[in-house]
Amino acid sequence: MRNYINSWLVVVYLWGRVYYSSVLRLFETKYLSTILPTVSTLAEIERVSEQVVWTADWKLAPWIKLRRLWWDCISYAETVWATKKDDCDGFVVLDCKLLKQLHIDGYLLSVFVNPREKSHAVCSFMVDGVNHMFTNGKHIEFDPSYGILDVVDIVAAGNEILAWSLEDPETHKIILIKRGRNGSVPNIFMRRF
Repeated sequence: MRNYINSWLVVVYLWGRVYYSSVLRLFETKYLSTILPTVSTLAEIERVSEQVVWTADWKLAPWIKLRRLWWDCISYAETVWATKKDDCDGFVVLDCKLLKQLHIDGYLLSVFVNPREKSHAVCSFMVDGVNHMFTNGKHIEFDPSYGILDVVDIVAAGNEILAWSLEDPETHKIILIKRGRNGSVPNIFMRRF
């Protein structure tokens, strides 16, 4: 029974968030004209992120009656910069958009753990074959021997990993979803660019 509940939560958390965010982004189009700051180093991205305040999504949209069910929304980077507040995935979209100025592709790495409140999203990217991440605007460079599963373990912080995903933060395209830490990827949970 627990596996069925966890599978349902994975679908709601990862797939539901994509479609829910797409709908809510329709109300954020007024922010698309916001100019993002220009950056030339990873340290400058960190300084820009320091100006954003971490705020839970359900506090950003208290008028949503289902906010306890649909707690997670991925905003535009321009929305995050204009409002100067969002939760971990807001930091990710902002950091990924700023990384594009450095010609680096950043990805939204979501780690869904038990308990749910400990789930987290980070900006994952590689520079010269070394994994890096921004977590709530703080830059971390890993040992060159670290792979993506090592990063997933660090983000999970010792909690039980139910699933993790790698997504394009701008288009919401899911690159892959894995159940557990090393689980195989069922076809229904995988979509490529």
